[in-house]
Amino acid sequence: MSTQYPTTKQNRWLLIDELGAFVGLRRETGEQVKDFRDKIRDTFVHRAGASYDGLINSIGRELGLERKLAFTITCSNKSYRWGVIKNASKLILFSRLENISTVTGSIEKTIDLQPYDAFPTIQDIIDDINTTDYFTATVQDTSILSEPAMYLINGTSYKIGRDQIQPTKVFKLSYQNLHPNSLYFSRNSAFITEVANTVFGPQSTGEYSVDYKKGIVYTYTYPTTEIQFTYSYTEDPFYMYHVPVSITSLIDPLCGDLLFQQMEELVYTNDNDSTSSFVPRPELIDLIHELKRVSNIYWGA
Repeated sequence: MSTQYPTTKQNRWLLIDELGAFVGLRRETGEQVKDFRDKIRDTFVHRAGASYDGLINSIGRELGLERKLAFTITCSNKSYRWGVIKNASKLILFSRLENISTVTGSIEKTIDLQPYDAFPTIQDIIDDINTTDYFTATVQDTSILSEPAMYLINGTSYKIGRDQIQPTKVFKLSYQNLHPNSLYFSRNSAFITEVANTVFGPQSTGEYSVDYKKGIVYTYTYPTTEIQFTYSYTEDPFYMYHVPVSITSLIDPLCGDLLFQQMEELVYTNDNDSTSSFVPRPELIDLIHELKRVSNIYWGA
């Protein structure tokens, strides 16, 4: 009697699978080459890493979860260096962002993405933004407005740009809304003294000017070599993306509180741990509160 064995569908190994192996990706069974190609490209745009955003990028890509543009944020107060910073639990709107490293500046509004009493949706966050004096949120995908706001991802509107420019007296950088005094470039005799950006432009050797709003650099003399520019700028509009992945940690006070709140609620639902009036046993509640008190010591604060 012959024995029958179940067959499994296997991908045919192609050159693109070799490329995927270089970036740590494996093509799923039945996954189309075009989709796998886009996934490989995405590894260079949304890089994986140990940071919160890096983990979200990696997990979302491995699970095949689509990144969607949820909404954009603009600021009408263009005379200041406005900014937006989003971390794992808050969205901070700055009418003027002074220092990205220390996260200091004039805060117009802080929006809690994971409050204790409720979990707001993306629509709730958009409504909150639109109540401010200077900031406006514009919906880009109506299909995800009811999704939890904790699924929003993007770090900050403060971005770093890099350009390599051929020798010329006027050149436009890749981005606009540059931050004053943020322009760094390879040493060159054409860039010695920065002067005001007037209609007449630089007037002598070694002078240059910058239109920070439009991202244009002017020089009086031709640079002798190619110039490498590094600068910071404000992404305008600022793009807020949605990926259905959320990472929490016991070192997050909010996560710890929710965990122990759930433990406390479970006491009520277990007949063995409650009285006939459904009042939880004091010993168990005391133990939960004790665990909550010492959790930061063992899991980090």
